[in-house]
Amino acid sequence: LSLEMIGQASEPLRNSQLMPLIINYFSGDSITTYLLAALVTWLFQSSIAAVLLMATLAGRGLITPELGVVLVLGVNLGSSLIAPMLTRSAPPEVRIVPVGNLLMRGLGSLIMLVLIMTFKPDVGFLGRSAPDQIVNAHILFNVMI
Repeated sequence: LSLEMIGQASEPLRNSQLMPLIINYFSGDSITTYLLAALVTWLFQSSIAAVLLMATLAGRGLITPELGVVLVLGVNLGSSLIAPMLTRSAPPEVRIVPVGNLLMRGLGSLIMLVLIMTFKPDVGFLGRSAPDQIVNAHILFNVMI
């Protein structure tokens, strides 16, 4: 149901003349893409919502799987920021796990971004379709972490 709703909401983007320009820019600027995905995820307060949005956009042909993988890494950075921000006024012992999560997922996503930018791997092994590749990239990253 949520994929259907996201798909319907993103339908006007398909016919947008501006969308290809935006996608082309982000396809060539992985760092900005990564940071934008982190911001969107933090605003959504949900990595699943952000990943579903990316998968829907890929399924509609608006983004490539390669761009989607960079976005997934940004999603993981953004979601790792949520708990430390929510517990910022909590006692230090309460913040250990959220900060540990930030260090593992945040730094892990940054390291993976550098590796992807350096080696530009083929993401075809992640699945048959672009949405599958994006969702599987998210799952694989979190299993690795």
